[in-house]
Amino acid sequence: MRGRIILAAIFLAAFILLFRLALLAGEFDAIVTAAQFEAARENHTTLRAFLHRMPKGGDLHTHLSGAIYAERFIAWAVQEDSCVDLENVVAVPHVGGASLPTRERMAETAAENALAVLAGREPRSCVNPEVLRG
Repeated sequence: MRGRIILAAIFLAAFILLFRLALLAGEFDAIVTAAQFEAARENHTTLRAFLHRMPKGGDLHTHLSGAIYAERFIAWAVQEDSCVDLENVVAVPHVGGASLPTRERMAETAAENALAVLAGREPRSCVNPEVLRG
């Protein structure tokens, strides 16, 4: 009887180990990609190559805690008579940009802007160009 209990404990431990390995294998690609990105972020050439290898539909974005809302940027641009004419502005909830064509164009714009900065050029949709100019 004691032998069966030990054998059952061994099988249970093996099952738990295999289950944990299966869960880890499912996240392995994300872990490797995150590590590669961390290694590449300090070297512009390596970072550009990393971004270039991203698959079509790849997503690179940033979430900033306490970030300025787009509405504030629009208000500043209006005050400075910059690039916004309120006659042409359509305000929508955050989910308003969730259509596939909008997301595809957002991804293209983000990639174009990132590549412009890496190449030493000002990105097309730069909000604060004075920061880039030094």
